[in-house]
Amino acid sequence: LRAGLETASVAALVALSLPFISIAATARGGVQGRERFGMVASLQFVEISCKVLCGTVLVLLGFGVAGAVAGFLIGGMVAAALGLYYLIYRLGVRLRGPIELPALNMVAPMFGALLGLSLLLNLDLVTLKLLSEGRALVGYYQAGIVLANAPYYLVTAALVPILFVQLARFDSVAETRKTVGETLGMAFVLVLPIELILMVFPHEMLAMLFPSSYAPGAPSLRLLAIGNALLILVGILSATFQAIGRAKVPALILLAVATVEPVVLWMVVPNREALGAASVFIGASATALLCLGAVYLRGLGTGAVRQALPWLYRYVTALGIGSVAGYAALGTGVGSNVALAVGGACYLGAALALRLVILPLPNGRMLGAKPVPSGEK
Repeated sequence: LRAGLETASVAALVALSLPFISIAATARGGVQGRERFGMVASLQFVEISCKVLCGTVLVLLGFGVAGAVAGFLIGGMVAAALGLYYLIYRLGVRLRGPIELPALNMVAPMFGALLGLSLLLNLDLVTLKLLSEGRALVGYYQAGIVLANAPYYLVTAALVPILFVQLARFDSVAETRKTVGETLGMAFVLVLPIELILMVFPHEMLAMLFPSSYAPGAPSLRLLAIGNALLILVGILSATFQAIGRAKVPALILLAVATVEPVVLWMVVPNREALGAASVFIGASATALLCLGAVYLRGLGTGAVRQALPWLYRYVTALGIGSVAGYAALGTGVGSNVALAVGGACYLGAALALRLVILPLPNGRMLGAKPVPSGEK
């Protein structure tokens, strides 16, 4: 603990939350493995809602940071209770009887991959807290992390669980091509543009969601958004290798990168502080992505890259249309929020028109799907 940044009561509340969060995560994994995605969504919604509502109420009642963390604990407890209900009464899981431990050669690589990804996500902040002098600097950096991490958590909560279940029946990289391609397409079209907005308009996004005193955190937010965009792709590839039984690949790569990163942070942060920490985070994420991407593409072959190029051209075109529309609106003096809305709407329209993504409609048809010519099936 460091004076001014953490307290014993907050640390105790966090430690008490971990068992309940672990039970909730185990329950999510169980219902996810049975492809009961409605239950997965319910668990996530209940946990997040309770954390936000209870934490907000406790803060308003004057409990401060401890109240916010207590809301975190309450959300974990409620989610754990709901998860146990789903496992026992909806899926018929028995909690009594002999315990069958999973094989270590299967669990250890997956644990290593998850640990490595978690370290990449947090080492920069931990090092900055330990090596920097100012508390305000850490606060600015944490505000940037909150915004930059949001798209990453969206992908890991909404796309990765479905991807893992779909890929678990495959044994080779080549078999994952279609499913991984669709997931990457969704991430590129619907999620990565959020990081792009944070890169281009860090001051505006901080001003929209945080008090004006957090404005000095804008430069680090720009870099954090770049690093998180790379880390989103790392997370998808890591989950892919884990699902097909090759968790050793991301485990070795991510743990190796996470071993070197603290050394680089220790050399950089004392002089460059927040910008240095964010820059090292970008380097670590890029290194992990290059290594994982190289192994994955070797399993697919070079033909996959050539076939993806037309889609990438259309993607860049849609981004260009949205950017031009947004900057044109900004030039008229309507304000950054309106310009972002105009640019986003034009981008989504272009993405659908160019068939970058296909969205389901209530009538069962697909928005953005290419019409089937007469005589084809």
